Amino acid sequence: MRRIIATIMVVLGVLLAGLPPQAAQAASHNIDIPTGGGIPLAVRTTSTYVAWAEEIQPNRFSRYVNIHVALLANGQQILELGQLNVSNYDAQYGATFALGDGVLVWRDGTSGQSPNPLKAIDLQNGEAWVLAENSGLYPNIAGGNVSWWDISPLGDAPATARLMVRPLRGAATPTELLHLGLEHSDDLRDSRMSNSWVAWVQADAQPGGQYGCPTLYAVRTDGSDQQLINDVVCHDDQRVPFDLYGERLAYVDRYNLLVERNPPTGEVRRSGPHANIDLAIASRYMFWNSAAIAGIQGYDPATNSTFPVSTASAASPAVGEDTLAWFEQARTGGYIVRVQPINTVLPSSPRSATAAAAAGRSFFPETWHSLGGEFRNFWRHNGGLAVFGFPLTEEFMQQNASNGADYTVQYLERQRFEFHPENTGTPYVVLLGRLGAEALAAQGRDWQTMPKASPNTPHYFATTGQAIAPEFWEYWRTHGLELGDRGVSEREALALWGYPLTPPSYETLPTGETLLVQWFERARFEYHPNNPAPYRVLLGRLAADNVASFGWQ
Repeated sequence: MRRIIATIMVVLGVLLAGLPPQAAQAASHNIDIPTGGGIPLAVRTTSTYVAWAEEIQPNRFSRYVNIHVALLANGQQILELGQLNVSNYDAQYGATFALGDGVLVWRDGTSGQSPNPLKAIDLQNGEAWVLAENSGLYPNIAGGNVSWWDISPLGDAPATARLMVRPLRGAATPTELLHLGLEHSDDLRDSRMSNSWVAWVQADAQPGGQYGCPTLYAVRTDGSDQQLINDVVCHDDQRVPFDLYGERLAYVDRYNLLVERNPPTGEVRRSGPHANIDLAIASRYMFWNSAAIAGIQGYDPATNSTFPVSTASAASPAVGEDTLAWFEQARTGGYIVRVQPINTVLPSSPRSATAAAAAGRSFFPETWHSLGGEFRNFWRHNGGLAVFGFPLTEEFMQQNASNGADYTVQYLERQRFEFHPENTGTPYVVLLGRLGAEALAAQGRDWQTMPKASPNTPHYFATTGQAIAPEFWEYWRTHGLELGDRGVSEREALALWGYPLTPPSYETLPTGETLLVQWFERARFEYHPNNPAPYRVLLGRLAADNVASFGWQ
């Protein structure tokens, strides 16, 4: 241990001396850190550090585990705990180390050593201390406290598991929060702790060694309100992907649906099937890697959006504050630890021109986004920049408010493109979002109750009882989707704009201007009388307003 402390102090001194203060506080860019060439086990991260464990097998007769810690300001490793007892870390059910508050907690001990104490080390000054003398499994750091499970005896005989908690720093006597009886010592599979809740997975072991499906439990840290959650996924390996953040519990149910549960209220929200393997939850977002799709996926419950983070073979996502980390297979073989700020992986995050070119997509430096495939074809053939504007996001999956189905979508300045594979081979494989109708609904304006036009009014549509204003008629009728009709037919204009929903009226826009406007199913027309003739009718940036409302900062 003295060698480890001396090493960390020297390396930290060299690294921090040449960095501005903010560089030592948080990662400001993406970091790729080569691993030691072993088998990746688990990764943990904060906005300042990343730690990971990997199994090393130098020969057929020897195995051990190394834990590494790196500083995110520059990716340099500052600590290595080498040749740890593999039996403390090779369980497939959960990590036996934790990272938080500038401290690493781990189960120490080499092969054959007894006891194996649970230890902590301050990553800034190298100070180390013992948290528990033996058998500290599944540690978690939350709110200045550290929790772990003491399980004894180890083996196939019935065992007792005690959930212990104590202040992370300073001398303290641990407090027992929970006491469980286990049929076998390995029936307890994994655990998470927040400031107010503890969650854990417990196997449904029966006498004679038979196992049923595991169960997820949650309990307040004061021991009250214990909840049994028995609809979790039941794979052959007995693992349950789950994570806990504050009062948000995320897990995968028996139908492979991603579930977000609020333990205090019991409220449950489910998304579509994702075949999750690992799961990590942040203050707003959830991340996982899937058995069906290579890479890391993200989910934003606030917008019902699913988005790709990485397309390479990846595993073990972990989140810490505003940072995401995972193992990713390197192009040259082996694995790297990849770390990115969460705000760089969202659909609206700026992209690279090089990456777009490599994927055969058209890149727009004006917004740092690209178009490809059917969306690019649709944009080019149906009005391009003048009608739709620049792309503001990359492609991602979003739940459709009208039918509850998930579609691949992309937001541009004035429209949302939706990919409908059921319409493949027809002109309707790409459809437009009803952004006008959605915006009115979001404002609490019911267009069906608005005053109607007289049926004798020019350009009247009985479907909605509205007529298109003379100022907007020429623009509406001369622009439409390309459906193969001669000129621009009414059905082509309707496919692009939809029916008029409101009478023309003067409104004060977000820009502060008061203009004549009219709302359509898919657009807001604005009349700018002082503009040159071709530009007197402009379209509202409804999709841009949507993206801004998502809060993807």
